[in-house]
Formats: sequence, C-alpha cells, structure tokens
Amino acid sequence: MARPESEPGGAEDERDAGNAGEHQDHREHREHGEKRETGGRGDSGDRGETGGHGDDGDMELYDLRVRVDRIEGRSVCGMRVGDHFDLTDSAHLTLPHGRHFCVYALAAVLPFLAAKQRDLAAGDWLARDSLFACPDPEERLVMRVERTGRRRMNSADLT
Repeated sequence: MARPESEPGGAEDERDAGNAGEHQDHREHREHGEKRETGGRGDSGDRGETGGHGDDGDMELYDLRVRVDRIEGRSVCGMRVGDHFDLTDSAHLTLPHGRHFCVYALAAVLPFLAAKQRDLAAGDWLARDSLFACPDPEERLVMRVERTGRRRMNSADLT
C-alpha cells in the first residue's frame, strides 16, 4: 500500500532524499564563503569564483538615482527638493551621509525600480515615465527616477 505524501517515508521523503546531496553541496560552499554552486537549478558544472561568465557578466543593469523633484504641498517628513538615494549594483541602496528618505515615499517608488534598472520596450509606458508621487495627499512630493550609469553583472552572483 502506498503511503500518503505527508507521512514519513512517503513520496515526499523520497524526493527530498534525491536532492539531499545537492543541498549539502550548496551549504558547504556557503559555509566556506565561496560564491560558486555545484549542482541544482539547471547548473551545468563548476562555474568558478566569478560564476563562469568572466568579468563582463551576462546581464546589464542601470544604476538609479531617485531624487525629490518638487514638493507641491508641505513637507511633513522633512525632505527637501534635491534629497535622493542611489540604487547601485542591483540592490545596494545608499543615502548621502546625514540625510534621510521618507519610508512612505520609498514604498511608492520601490515597486518600479527593478524595471527601471532594465532595458524596456520602446512602447512600454515605464520607459517614458520617470515621475512618481508620495502617497501623502498633503505633501504632494514628486520624485524623479534617473538612470545614472550602466554596469554588467553576473546573474549567478545575484541569485
């Protein structure tokens, strides 16, 4: 009689047992601070320390600057025109020393940043639009997303 998948020794345990060595390899490399993976997720072998794609990388991303373009109401959060943060290296968010950025304004623009980091189709509205608004109706803070540079990266280093 076949065991249900949720019981010990069932089909689920058999699937996990087949992947156990693969998961162990990933853990061992992470514990020793190495960047490479062996096996799993469509990997075709040892890619070396740089992910096997050379120094060029296998993808390009734009670095971004999100800048306060204008404030049409009153600035409750203390931000000023020109305040900004930079998004570089895919996911590194930095602020100028001693400055802050309102978390609500950040939340309004954040969902669009991954797309703005990539090349977009000519007809895509996001390729044309670069202004985003804070959700506070009293503040009416408008941010501009600018591409500041482009870099090649290894996708294996990001996942």
